[in-house]
Amino acid sequence: VWIAFFQLSVTFITQWPLQLENFSSAKRAKILDKYGDIRTVMAFQVLSMWQSLDEHQVKFVPLLIGPFVSMTLVPQSDLRKATLPIFFDMMEAEMNAHGSFKQVEDALFNHLDEQVSGGHGDEEYKELLSKVLIEKCQGHPSLNDNGILFVESLTGLLERLLHYRAVGHGEGNRFKRTVCTVNLLNFYREIGRPQMYIRYIDKLCELHLEAGSFAEAGFTVLLHADMLEWRDTALGPQGRHPAERERQRKERLLKEAISHFDKGKVWEQGIRLCKQLAEQYETELFDYRQLSQTLQTQAVFYDQITSGGRAEPIYCAVGFFGLGWPPFLKNKRYIFRGLELERLSAFNERLLSQCPQAQLMTSLNPPGDDILQSDGQHLQVCSVSPVPEVPEVFQRKNATEQITQYYKFNEVKTFTFSRPFHRGKKDKELEFKVNMMAVSLLL
Repeated sequence: VWIAFFQLSVTFITQWPLQLENFSSAKRAKILDKYGDIRTVMAFQVLSMWQSLDEHQVKFVPLLIGPFVSMTLVPQSDLRKATLPIFFDMMEAEMNAHGSFKQVEDALFNHLDEQVSGGHGDEEYKELLSKVLIEKCQGHPSLNDNGILFVESLTGLLERLLHYRAVGHGEGNRFKRTVCTVNLLNFYREIGRPQMYIRYIDKLCELHLEAGSFAEAGFTVLLHADMLEWRDTALGPQGRHPAERERQRKERLLKEAISHFDKGKVWEQGIRLCKQLAEQYETELFDYRQLSQTLQTQAVFYDQITSGGRAEPIYCAVGFFGLGWPPFLKNKRYIFRGLELERLSAFNERLLSQCPQAQLMTSLNPPGDDILQSDGQHLQVCSVSPVPEVPEVFQRKNATEQITQYYKFNEVKTFTFSRPFHRGKKDKELEFKVNMMAVSLLL
């Protein structure tokens, strides 16, 4: 009965006809003048009934967290201020009963991620949630430290989710969406949320596949595969992954990565994974049919390497300068790898198509405050050269060019670049000419 009451109340509060923000200002004012905001009235009823549960509140954790998240996300300040403390009550109730509030943590991360990325929530919600819950945790005997750290993590998550949502979908926003996805993926890894981490691994892989970046998609799949062991532990369904044994999921992911590496012509990585699978088929599973197929795939990859036919990609250091960029790009640099056979002119054109409001800088010198503190968006694109790290074994054995070529443009950690150097007085006009000459040569 209690659960039915709370669920029905939240359904009433969140129903579309009561969302006054969707109406014109005149209609909204008329409704408020005649009826008031009955969402707030019902929210206070929910709060009153919740408080009457007293020591029985823990029985409704985590079942009611999802509905209550939906309620607190309604864009009404008084409603939010009244209902957000319920999450502290849940934390306190679970802490008193079990010595931790892990269920509350897991449920809040999951439901906020799902609903905020789906279009709910705003900056006000982020600030209010942080303020309300930190004030509640401060000075609390058991939640002063862990509680505040948790709320800070929630605030960090909301900030990243709002950036992620603001970017939008579509080909023109793919790069920005990729950066936001990587930020969320790294965030979940740092705070130890493997299920959410895997969710964004899958999203990042989809973005790479849409862009035709098959090598990157392969490496992304490996982030998940490397978390798994060759064990028979039963795994439940998760996202696109069905219920299966841990061994089966790892095998399936490795095969996916091999397929992506083949399309991306990164056969060296494919060979490495084929060897892992071959060992399992030969020494653990005794599946000689799969072993034969894997060794045949591996042999094809060796043939592809020795036959050559791979284009040398370009690498560019791209700086995003100015206050007009979103926070995850503002005054930062990234190394980009061009598409196959892509030249610098085509790379610049593709980049500008995804950043239509940006201006391409003509100088390769570090930007000054006039650029860094400007309200606009400035792009600085500089061609960089990879510093190869050819494995010592290939150097000792005088391996052929077809074998060592891969390491000249892949598995690279260091890049070099050059820009104009002036002796004596700096000549702005000469600098511009030199820079444009460098660009024209690269074209």
